[in-house]
Amino acid sequence: MLGSSSFLIPFTLASGVLLYMVYRRLLEPLMLLGGSLGGWLLNHGIKAAVHRERPSIDPLLDAIGTSFPSGHAMSSMVCYGLLAAWLIKRTSSGIRRKWIGIAAMLLILLVGISRYILNVHYLTDVLAGYFFGYLFILVWLRIWTLLQQRMPD
Repeated sequence: MLGSSSFLIPFTLASGVLLYMVYRRLLEPLMLLGGSLGGWLLNHGIKAAVHRERPSIDPLLDAIGTSFPSGHAMSSMVCYGLLAAWLIKRTSSGIRRKWIGIAAMLLILLVGISRYILNVHYLTDVLAGYFFGYLFILVWLRIWTLLQQRMPD
């Protein structure tokens, strides 16, 4: 469930509100929300273009629709990856940065692996979700950096 839209939507909204309350900056929450939505839209665009069937269809496992790329893997990569990137940037302690990165990577990895183990995605679906999510993060962080240069602390 940690990669599903039913979890990620409230999580992203709550994270955005918390980021704003703690840091009193609007750019980061908006970029987190916009990035999560943008990653979701990209995922659905790729799914519509490829239209690959799932290895099994089980509505109880939140596995309805097409398979490639894994939306859970891609959405968790984008959402947790963006949040971790921003927290790492704001954290001065090297050990805390390391643990934020490790925690985000483990969470993202476990979400994707669970989709494969549950047989609702092929391994290539999960790997593609990670790949497209990572590419999206690189582009989105570049946009974020350009906006931060125009709107300093």
